[in-house]
Amino acid sequence: MANEGFIKLYRKMLEWGWYDDGPTKDVFIHLLLIASYEDKFYRGITLERGQVVATASEISNHVKKRKFYRIYDK
Repeated sequence: MANEGFIKLYRKMLEWGWYDDGPTKDVFIHLLLIASYEDKFYRGITLERGQVVATASEISNHVKKRKFYRIYDK
């Protein structure tokens, strides 16, 4: 995955019901950052722009584990 480019976050996100829950927001933004920005193949399947393939353990390695499991168990 390329670490170049940018994503847009709209200010309306401040009104999102989960915005005040830091761990949930962290995971959401992480998923936005790792989502595919163009169509490509991954292990024999087509990933369209905006899709992401990630396991819970992969996400927890990038987001503090304590934070991640707190929201994963909800």
